[in-house]
Amino acid sequence: MIRSLSIATYNIWHHPHKRQERFKALCAEIKQHQPDILLLQEVMSTFHPEEPFVSIAEHLAQATGYPYMMMDPYMDSPDEGLAILTKLPFERTDSSAAATVNINHHCAIRIPFTIDGVQFAVTNIHFNWRASDIRLDQLQFVNEWIASQTDDATIEFLGGDFNDCPGSPLHHAALREWVDLADSFATRTGQVAAATLDPVTNPHLASNDGVTTPVRYDWLLCQRSPLPVRLQHVQLIGNKRLTHHLLPSDHYGVLAHLTIH
Repeated sequence: MIRSLSIATYNIWHHPHKRQERFKALCAEIKQHQPDILLLQEVMSTFHPEEPFVSIAEHLAQATGYPYMMMDPYMDSPDEGLAILTKLPFERTDSSAAATVNINHHCAIRIPFTIDGVQFAVTNIHFNWRASDIRLDQLQFVNEWIASQTDDATIEFLGGDFNDCPGSPLHHAALREWVDLADSFATRTGQVAAATLDPVTNPHLASNDGVTTPVRYDWLLCQRSPLPVRLQHVQLIGNKRLTHHLLPSDHYGVLAHLTIH
């Protein structure tokens, strides 16, 4: 049996700038692409002040037709966090916060799935923006944490905002165990994997003096494995204004279409 699977990662920008308008644009973007699994970073824990315990992830899930989700606030910034929206049912969720007291390691959530007899799991991360050595430590921890949860029959995917570029020590370290799906698809098609933070094309980045040239901080990875996963297509999402909408975020998202044989 061949199982198709689409996975997207998207940092949706925890910022008050035109929050309601960007939410509507985000809903339109998600409805257009409808990935099976959507990994979100910088998810506001409270969206409407009159609903202090309802996150933007819950509003998104309801507005875009996702029946299943999890949300986990950042330990060092609980007004935002990580979320996963999915069309696929699951039996449990995992948070790295339950496995460590090191606050730098409170950076990942994971959901394992069994669909039509195929076992796979998806981990969503957001790594530290300040220092490369912290990000390298986070990657090592996440790799070890996933290894403690998985087995040889499970296909592992890892996505999120890595806050680092291809060619960096972090990217080199990741490629020892993972395949970068955007890079793999770009190589296969004779292209260059597109930037996900682009001050040239994204007006939300105009005031961000930390990013002055296009960079690719948002990655989707698949663990190196003999299991039959085939990459069909990779594209950006949220990089073009839909009719009557502005761009949803300062980041562009990444969407991968795969088949599992």
